[in-house]
Amino acid sequence: MRSNMAKKNNQQSPFDNFPDKFFVQDDNSIFHEKTFIGTELGGEGHRLRNYVVISTKDDTSLSADQKQIINDRFVTICQKYDSQIETIEFFDTYALIKLLVSMDIAIGDVIDEGIITCNKKEDFLRFHYYVTNVKRPTKKDIQEYLQLEEVRQG
Repeated sequence: MRSNMAKKNNQQSPFDNFPDKFFVQDDNSIFHEKTFIGTELGGEGHRLRNYVVISTKDDTSLSADQKQIINDRFVTICQKYDSQIETIEFFDTYALIKLLVSMDIAIGDVIDEGIITCNKKEDFLRFHYYVTNVKRPTKKDIQEYLQLEEVRQG
C-alpha cells in the first residue's frame, strides 16, 4: 500500500486523477488532509480488492458440503464487516476467494473469523492462509505456498 498527503494549498493535487486502484480518504485525523491509498488490484468504493487462499488440513479434498459451508460462512462474515465476496473458486484442496474488504477493517479479521466459523462443526480448514492485494496468484504461486513447511504443519 502507498499513501500520500495532498498539498495544503489550493493547487490541484497530482493524485486527483489516479485510476480506480487509488482511493481518497477525506476524513483522516492522522494527516488532517486527503490521504491516497493505492493497491494494484484496485477496489470499489471504500473497499480494497484482495485474493485469499484457504486450504484444507492434511490436503484432503473439499466436499460439496464443505464448499457450501465456506461460501455461506464467508458471505455472512463479509456482511458483518462491511465487505463483499466477488468470487470464490474451488479447487481440490483449496479455495481462491476474491474479496472487497472495507478500508476500515483489517483483512485478517475477516479471514480469521471466516475460517473459525467454517470450522465450528467440522475442523477441516487450516488456520493459515495466503492473502495479496497485488495480483491474482497463479497456480504456481498457490502450489509454492501450499508446499511451505509452516503451511503443511498448520
